[in-house]
Amino acid sequence: MEEFIGIVGMLLILAGWVPQTWASIKRGKGVDVRFAVLYALGSLFLSYHALIIGDSVFLILNSTAFIIAIINIYLAHKRG
Repeated sequence: MEEFIGIVGMLLILAGWVPQTWASIKRGKGVDVRFAVLYALGSLFLSYHALIIGDSVFLILNSTAFIIAIINIYLAHKRG
């Protein structure tokens, strides 16, 4: 049951972030770069933590969040 709750939470977060990132890609504009850098670093650390403790739900969620943040950082630098 605990893993199920974690998976539902992960899917809800991704359901918000993935379409937003896709819209940013289509517009060629990302979120504020300071936010994206902090988010990327936090997600990277949490991914490592999830890997160490063997939590696949949080590993997938935070790894995906890291990738999304990197995409937004790239878009912010691309627009100048």
